[in-house]
Amino acid sequence: MLCILVIRKMYFCEPINSLENCRNRNDPEEMASEEMEVAEVTLEALTAVVHHPNTHKYRNYIMKHTANMLGKFIKILEIERSSSEPNNDIMASIYLLLAGVADTHSKVFIENMRNRNSEGCKVAEDLFTCLLKCSDLPGSYPVDETSSSITFGFWYTLQDDILSWQDTAECAELLLIVKPYYRELVCIMIRKAMYESSEENSTWTLDDKETFRCYRQDVADTYMYCYNVLNLEMLDILSTKLDEALQKCAVNRDHWNMVESCLHAFGAVAECIELENLFLPKLMITLKNVPYADLHYKVLSSALEAVGAYSEWLADHPDMLENVVPLVISGISNTEVSPSATMALKDLTHNCQKYLHQYAEHILMASQSILQSGQLRLPERTRLMYSIGKILSILPIDSIMQYLQVILSPSFEEIQSLLASQPNPSISTMLITRLKVISALFLSLHVQDKPATGVQQPLLVIGQNTMGLYSIISTKYCNNTEVIDVLCSLLKHIVTTLMDDSKPLINDVLHLVVNVYREAPQASVLGLAKTVMIMFGRDNEYSNLMQQLLKEIVSTTLQMCSQLTSNLQLSDKSDVLDAFFTTLAQLYKKVPHLIQNSGIDLGALFQCAVMCLAMSESQAVKACCSYLSNFISQSRETEQAAVVQSYGEALVLRILISLGGNGPRAHAELLSEVLLVLNKKYCDNLTRWLHTLLQQEGFPSPRENMQQKEHFIKMVLREKAHKKKLMESVTEFTLLCRGIVKADVL
Repeated sequence: MLCILVIRKMYFCEPINSLENCRNRNDPEEMASEEMEVAEVTLEALTAVVHHPNTHKYRNYIMKHTANMLGKFIKILEIERSSSEPNNDIMASIYLLLAGVADTHSKVFIENMRNRNSEGCKVAEDLFTCLLKCSDLPGSYPVDETSSSITFGFWYTLQDDILSWQDTAECAELLLIVKPYYRELVCIMIRKAMYESSEENSTWTLDDKETFRCYRQDVADTYMYCYNVLNLEMLDILSTKLDEALQKCAVNRDHWNMVESCLHAFGAVAECIELENLFLPKLMITLKNVPYADLHYKVLSSALEAVGAYSEWLADHPDMLENVVPLVISGISNTEVSPSATMALKDLTHNCQKYLHQYAEHILMASQSILQSGQLRLPERTRLMYSIGKILSILPIDSIMQYLQVILSPSFEEIQSLLASQPNPSISTMLITRLKVISALFLSLHVQDKPATGVQQPLLVIGQNTMGLYSIISTKYCNNTEVIDVLCSLLKHIVTTLMDDSKPLINDVLHLVVNVYREAPQASVLGLAKTVMIMFGRDNEYSNLMQQLLKEIVSTTLQMCSQLTSNLQLSDKSDVLDAFFTTLAQLYKKVPHLIQNSGIDLGALFQCAVMCLAMSESQAVKACCSYLSNFISQSRETEQAAVVQSYGEALVLRILISLGGNGPRAHAELLSEVLLVLNKKYCDNLTRWLHTLLQQEGFPSPRENMQQKEHFIKMVLREKAHKKKLMESVTEFTLLCRGIVKADVL
C-alpha cells in the first residue's frame, strides 16, 4: 500500500505527507530524476513481492492489492498512452508489475472469474483488459514503444492453466469466459506484427530490426496459444482479416503489410491444426490468387513459409497442391525469397513426395536453372539439392541418371579442378561448399521401388564413379578437420541411404577411414566407422572386415593416448576420445561380439578409459563412463572379469581422486553410474577397494574423517539398483571433500 501511494503521489505531484492541494501532472517529464529513481525502485520492490513463492497462500490479499494497484496505476497508464512523448520507463515498470501479478497468480484470477458479477471477477476482468491494452500500445515495437512484449508470458500461462483444469465442464466454461480476450489479442497482434513501409523501415537500426524479428517470433508463439483457446474460430478471424487486407490492397498497394501479417499468422498456427476442411482449402486458393508481383516481396516470402508449414496437411489434401506448387517453383528463381522458397520445397518434397510426379519436370528444370546461375547461397543450394534428391527418387532409373549427369557433373568437375591446386584456406572453403551441396542430394536420393535385376541404385553408381575422388580428398586434406567432417558426412549419407545396397562401396569406405584415422585421428571419421560397424557388424560376409577395422581404430587410439602425458594434452583430443568411447559403448550395446572377437587388448583399453576420467570435459568423461559401465556389466558373461579385477582398484582410485576435488563437481553423477555397476557385478571387490583406499589419512581430501568415509562406503554398497539415491550420496561426499558443506549438514 505504501509503495503504491508513494508512486501515485510522486507522479501527480502530491506531497508525501498530505493529499491536499494536489495537482495533476500531465507532463511526465516534470518528474525529477530523484523521483523517477524512487518510483522505479518502488515498482521493482512491488514486483519482487508479487513473485515471491509464498504469496499464493494469501489469495484475499492478492485480490485486494491487485484492485488497489489497478485503481492507482490505470490513470497513470492512460495519461502516458495519450501522451505524444510517453515515459516508457514508467509504463514498462508498471506493466511488468501487473503482468507479474497476473502471471504468478493466474489461477486465483481464473477462479474469481467463475463467480460472475462478483467483485473478484471485476478485478480479474479489469486486470486482463489492462494487459490487453499493454499488448495494444500505439506505434511500432521497439521504435515507438517497448512494453507490448511484456504480456506474452501471461497469455501463455492463462490458457495453460485453464486447459490443465481437471474438471472438463469447468474448463469449457472458463474457455468461453476468456475467448473474447484472445479474439481481441489475435487482432491486436496482426497489427503489431506488421512491417513498416520500406521508407519508414529504412530509419530503423540493425538492432531495431533484429529486435522486431524476435518480437514477431514471440507473436507467432502466442498465436499458437490463442489457437489452443479459439480453435477454428481463430482461422475464421484470420480468414476474414486476410480478405479485408486483400480488398484494401486492391485499392492501395501500401497495405501489403497487413496481408503479410495475416499470412504470418496462418503459418504460425499450422502445427496446431490436424483435420480442417473449410478455412485451409480457402487459404490455398487465396495463396494462388494473391498479386505478388504488385506487392512487397515479404508477402510472397510469408506465403511460401505458410505453404511449407502446411505441407503435412497438403499430404492429406493432395488436390490442393496445384494451387501452391507453381508458387513455390516461381519462388525458387526469385533471389529475394529463395530462402523461404527452398524451405517450402524441402517440406513439400519430404511430406508430399508421392504426389509430385506431375510437377517433377518443372521442379527439376527450375532447380537446375537457378543452380547454374550461381545466385543462391550455400543454405539455399543445400536445401534445393535435398529436394532434387527427393524428386528424382520417384522417377524412372533412366530419367534419374540423365538428370544427375546434368546436375552433378559441374560440381564434380569443379572439385577435380580444386584438387589440382595446392591446398589453402580459399580452396578448402570452396571444396567444403561443393561437398555439402552434393551430400544433401545423397541424403535424399533413394529409389523406393526395388530396381529391376541387374539395375543398380543411381546413388550406388555415383558412389562407385566418384570414390576415387573422395580418396584423393582424404589423402590431400587428411589434416583439415572441416574438409574431413564434410567428406565423412557425405559418405555416411551414401551408406545410410543405400543401406544393404551400399555393400559394393564398403571396402573403399573402410580403406579411406583407416588411412585418414592413422594419419590424423578425428571424431568425424569415428562417426562414419561407427555407422558402418553397427550396420554390417552382424553380417557374416563383413564380420571379419569389421573386426579388423575396429582393431585398427583401437590400436591407433591407444597409440595416440600413450603419447599424451598430461591431462591438458588429453583435453586437446577430448573430441576424438569422446567419439572413440561413444563408439565402443554403442558397439557393446548393439554388436558386442565385434569387440570380443577382434583380438583387442581389452586390458589396455580399460586402463586408457580410466586415464581419460581425469579429463575436465564432461562429454568425454560421460563417454568413458558409458564404455566402462557397459564393459563391466558384460565382463563376467564375456570372460573378461580378470580385466576388471586387475584394474578395478585403479578405476576406483581415479573416481575417488575426482570426487576428492581434482575433477569437476558435475562429474559426480557420471561417476555414480560406474560405482553402481561395480557394486552390482563386483560387490566384494568394490568393498575391499573402497576400504583399502579410504583408510589412507587425508585421502581423497583432508576435510573428511574416518567416520564420514565409512558412512560413504556404507551408502555406496547399499545401492545396487537406485542410481538416483547413489548419486545423492556421491554428490554429498564430493561436496564434503570440497568443503562446500560441513559434516553436520550431512
